[in-house]
Amino acid sequence: ALPVPALVTAHAVFMLLSWGLILPAGVVVARTQRNNPAKVQGAPLWFGLHRILQYSGWTLQLAGFAIILAQKNGSHFQSSATVGLVHMFFGLVIVIVGTLQPLNAFFRPHPTDPEGNKTANRKKWEMLHKGCGYFAVMGGPINCVLAVILSASLGYVTSFTATTGVILG
Repeated sequence: ALPVPALVTAHAVFMLLSWGLILPAGVVVARTQRNNPAKVQGAPLWFGLHRILQYSGWTLQLAGFAIILAQKNGSHFQSSATVGLVHMFFGLVIVIVGTLQPLNAFFRPHPTDPEGNKTANRKKWEMLHKGCGYFAVMGGPINCVLAVILSASLGYVTSFTATTGVILG
C-alpha cells in the first residue's frame, strides 16, 4: 500500500468538508428554514445561514482545488486510472459551477416589481441559481465517492480509503 501524500490528504479534508457537509447543509437550510422568524446578521435565518455556509464551503473548496493543483505540479488531468480522469474533469466542472454561484448571487435581480409581483428576471435567476446549486451539491458528493474509488485504485493505504469512505457515508 502506498502512503498518502500530505497534500492529497489536505485536498480530501477540504473537499469532504465543503462538498460533503457544508455546501449541502447550506442548501438544506435555504430549503427548510424560510418560515423560521429568527434572524442572522440582520437577515432572515435561512438567508443568513445559507450565505455563511455557502461562502465557507466555497472557500474550502477553492482551497482544496488549489492544494490538489499544487500536488499535481503541472500534471493535472493526467492519471493512470480512468476513474482518476473522471474525478478530475467532473471535479473541475463542479468547482467552476460552485465558484460561479456567489457571482450569480451577487447579480440577483430585485425580487418584486412595484406591485409586489415576482419579476420575470427574478424567476429566471432563481431557476439558474437553484439549478446550478442543486447540480453542484449533488455532483460534489458524487465526485467525493469517485475520489474514494480512485484512492483504492491507486493503492493508497486502506485506512485512508476507509476513513474517507466512512466520513462521506
